[in-house]
Amino acid sequence: MVRLEEKVKAQADAMKSQSDTIRGQQQRIEDLTGRLIRLEAQLDMLMAAAQLKRLG
Repeated sequence: MVRLEEKVKAQADAMKSQSDTIRGQQQRIEDLTGRLIRLEAQLDMLMAAAQLKRLG
């Protein structure tokens, strides 16, 4: 019975560790998505400025 309890505890610890890892990865993905959106907005503004400069 003790071995079963040890296995269950080990499995629970592994699941918690995996959950923490997934949470960290999700945060990194959200941060990168935000950075990408900001870069895309900057690129759009620079392209618009270049277009205006070329026309003017």
